[in-house]
Amino acid sequence: MLLQNPQVLQVNLQKFQALQETQKVHLDRFIKGNEKLKLSITKQKHSVELIQTQIETDLEELQRLQPILYRVKTEEKDVNNHRLQIGLPFKNNHQNNDTSFLEKQNSHLQNIIETTKNMEHECNDRMKTTQNQYDLVQKRFNDLKNNYNQNNQNLLSIQANETNVQ
Repeated sequence: MLLQNPQVLQVNLQKFQALQETQKVHLDRFIKGNEKLKLSITKQKHSVELIQTQIETDLEELQRLQPILYRVKTEEKDVNNHRLQIGLPFKNNHQNNDTSFLEKQNSHLQNIIETTKNMEHECNDRMKTTQNQYDLVQKRFNDLKNNYNQNNQNLLSIQANETNVQ
């Protein structure tokens, strides 16, 4: 009886077409949102690659600094040992002339020690910064990945709804 009534069929067709249009609008919005998200992911990926390149550069520089730091520490130990070996005879035998020499040597040693400590602190700071950058990049990447997956799930759900409506 309902199938024979043209007015009911016409109303149902109009409702169906309106629903179909609404679904298309929702689908278009999700597709545009997904495209924006893909663009954002591409930008973030590029940003991550740049940060990874910087991290790799920092690690290479740190690897170059470690032998220098080791060499400076070794030199510092050698100079301290040498100072201990020559310090007493100079003080006992040549107090007046060698006092300024020992002061200069002491000052030089203090400079070496300070430089070594500064290099060590810089190396540690760079390692911490590099680790923090890596952690931040990893978090950003995971957030984007989760957001992208959620949008894909929503898109699949809308597509399934549209298929069911048709």
